[in-house]
Amino acid sequence: MKITIRNRNLEIVGFVFAFESLIWAERYIQNGDCEIYVPVEKNSLDLFKIGYYIEKEDSDMICVIRKIEITTDAESGDYIAVYGIDIRCLAEQRIVWNITNFSGIAETFFRNLIYDSMIEQVNSGRRMLKPDGTNLIGIGTSRGYPVGFSLTSVFTISL
Repeated sequence: MKITIRNRNLEIVGFVFAFESLIWAERYIQNGDCEIYVPVEKNSLDLFKIGYYIEKEDSDMICVIRKIEITTDAESGDYIAVYGIDIRCLAEQRIVWNITNFSGIAETFFRNLIYDSMIEQVNSGRRMLKPDGTNLIGIGTSRGYPVGFSLTSVFTISL
């Protein structure tokens, strides 16, 4: 199994093929998370940085590294524990700066909020872009959802 590590510009910085332990918890309603335990080596110390992204080859979930710990044990050696959270958490960190008045279908309202806070941030420089300059976040086609649908079904993240 291959784990890909990308920097903050979404450029590949390396791969992890061997690890002591991997917990990859994908969740439907809540944000998923991951934990990776790898032996300490010079390469692994350079590979993992807070804010870098982790991809697993057989998963749609991508995690952003939030915490790194180095553990030392005389019997088993030194290990790096890397903790990440699903990048869907990025939606929780965005701010809609403008006051929004809206009347109509709930799906349209949420689509507008996502567009304003995550896609069309040209003036504030907070636009989320891939290295080629295209948007990291996109809004899928309208599905005509009634009130009470999940926001995760409205937008997509692509690398």
